[in-house]
Amino acid sequence: MDVCEAAWDAVHEALPARWTVGPVSFDPGRRAFSVTARGARPGRGKVPQTVTGTGEDASAALRDLDDRLTG
Repeated sequence: MDVCEAAWDAVHEALPARWTVGPVSFDPGRRAFSVTARGARPGRGKVPQTVTGTGEDASAALRDLDDRLTG
């Protein structure tokens, strides 16, 4: 298993119930990768809770998200 696969596994294990995680994206303006996890829809007209991880590459962004999810 490579580093990125291990980071994805860690994020999926850390996700609270009914949360989802989006794809890793690159922002050229910030020169950083990011990935966001989103909570279940809280109800009509309310915004779901989100947690975002950032890093210099996809694996770093995933590890940052994992750290934020696990506290």
